[in-house]
Amino acid sequence: GKFAFECESETCPARESLLVVDINVSRCDWLGDRGYLLVFQNITPLEEAYIKVKELDDLKSRWIRTVSHELRTPLNGVNGVFELLAQKNVVIPSHRHLMKTGKNAAQTLLLYISDLLDYFQIQAGSFRISPGTFRVCEILEKVVDLMSLK
Repeated sequence: GKFAFECESETCPARESLLVVDINVSRCDWLGDRGYLLVFQNITPLEEAYIKVKELDDLKSRWIRTVSHELRTPLNGVNGVFELLAQKNVVIPSHRHLMKTGKNAAQTLLLYISDLLDYFQIQAGSFRISPGTFRVCEILEKVVDLMSLK
């Protein structure tokens, strides 16, 4: 198991007063006497590295959540402009396909951002599944439109 001990020896680094050690206990017989063999291993550096990695992982997750939310706002604005243009019929008929493709691309980016946020909710254990319906043909049409721009 893992235990923490106060360190008062000269072998302890001056900056550390607490050691985290892993203790392995084995029953043994030696020269007819029964006893226990205890092996202590200083894992303080490993524990400190684990804590640092965990802190960095939490920082990365917060940053990605923040950036995702910040990206969502302008993308919603782009979607709104596409919808207004479609409603007002101000687009030249030959450009309607480009407008539709642009709107689909913006919606796809919003879905990717939502997927990213869902991933972090899954990691945090707070994700809830919401069943819904979708039309495969519409998704395939959007993929074909996006790929035709290349």
